[in-house]
Amino acid sequence: MESSLEFSVADLGELALEHAYEGVIVIDHLGIIRYFNRAMENISRLKREDVLGRHVKAYAKVTRLHKVLETGEPELGIRCDVWDDVILNRIPIKKDGKIIGVVGVFLFKQFELRQLLEKLEKLESTVKNYEQKVSGILSAEYQLDDIIGSSKAIMVAKDLVRRVAPKELTVLITGESGTGKEMFAQAIHNLSQRKAGPFVPVNCASVPIELIEAELFGYEPGAFTGSRNRTKEGKIEMANKGTLFLDEIGDMPLEMQAKVLRVIEDKRIQRLGSNKVQRVDFRIIAATNKDLHEAVEQNRFRSDLFYRLNVVTLRLPPLRERPEDVEELLHFFAENVASKYQLKDLSFSPSALAALRQYSWPGNVRELINAIVFSAHNTDGHTIHRAHLPPEIQEARGSRAGRGDQPLTLKPLALASERQAIEKALALADGNKARAASLLNIHRSTLYKKMRRLGI
Repeated sequence: MESSLEFSVADLGELALEHAYEGVIVIDHLGIIRYFNRAMENISRLKREDVLGRHVKAYAKVTRLHKVLETGEPELGIRCDVWDDVILNRIPIKKDGKIIGVVGVFLFKQFELRQLLEKLEKLESTVKNYEQKVSGILSAEYQLDDIIGSSKAIMVAKDLVRRVAPKELTVLITGESGTGKEMFAQAIHNLSQRKAGPFVPVNCASVPIELIEAELFGYEPGAFTGSRNRTKEGKIEMANKGTLFLDEIGDMPLEMQAKVLRVIEDKRIQRLGSNKVQRVDFRIIAATNKDLHEAVEQNRFRSDLFYRLNVVTLRLPPLRERPEDVEELLHFFAENVASKYQLKDLSFSPSALAALRQYSWPGNVRELINAIVFSAHNTDGHTIHRAHLPPEIQEARGSRAGRGDQPLTLKPLALASERQAIEKALALADGNKARAASLLNIHRSTLYKKMRRLGI
């Protein structure tokens, strides 16, 4: 059965023009309007029955369709100010080398352009918002000047950062938990040539062993159970053109250490489940609170990875080694805590300050901040007294605050003597820990533990 929808080529052409988004007007060789489509009606706000059969100049005083008829030269991309600033093309129609008419095509009404521009602006704004969010997630917040402290130990650490940050050197930051290793890592990034790139932290201790490879390298759909129909970019890939911060590197599983070493050396990665190898360009900063020397000797850390990371070592002193910074840190964080929790301005009584200065701070700056938060919520006023401090600080052995001029207890004296003996043995052994342990008549692992406890 034949279809009843049968059209001539001419009919189809006219239907196409009638449904076109652009306005179309056609004049013959005499300048008479022979065609005027629906879009042209909307643009000009004229009815086609009012213009068809009339000369083109009758419906528009300012027109050049008849001029193109005379010159035979097309005029393209012309902005028209007559009807809503449309853009138009005037094209001569030729047959057997003779001009038999002109077609005018009116494109993009001004409000259409405005709508398009508004959509583009919204899209650009959305993209910028996403860029800012991603930048915020993968950016380094802290500058070197944000690190509080004027003790000699902190000034030495800051000076080393200033010297090594601008250079493409791998930095290994060591120190106890809470000493600010990530803050220093961010400061290094922000002083480097990669500061405009991402700063991507990975806590090697917090990622489950079975997931750390996927976290670092990413994966393709179907790479393992649970990854179906999902693609994930790995942290190493995310750090391209920036800095990869491997925090708590001492807790990384041995089998993973070999893979990380290979990536550091050849700067290539391959997502799980993918055959594609990608080049990545990143700087490594690693941090640990472990003794990696001891871990290497006990075969818990690869020696080749250790020496690859240990190009520049930045040791951060624990808070007990820089007691002169305690008061400065207290006042700085007290102001932050008051602002964050909308509390009154906080101050410390002399007895509270004395207790806080004398405390050994095993949790370092992190513990100090927690102590301020606790004390601020344990007082009804704006002055923190010794009684408002956490119990472990009030009851700490060796704390003389609020108790008169009591003599030092034996423990600090014993620790000082132990430190002096170890430092002397190390000097006699020219830094060789095995020889120093022999001189002290203790096992080498015991020496490592004592050195770590004493911050040597």
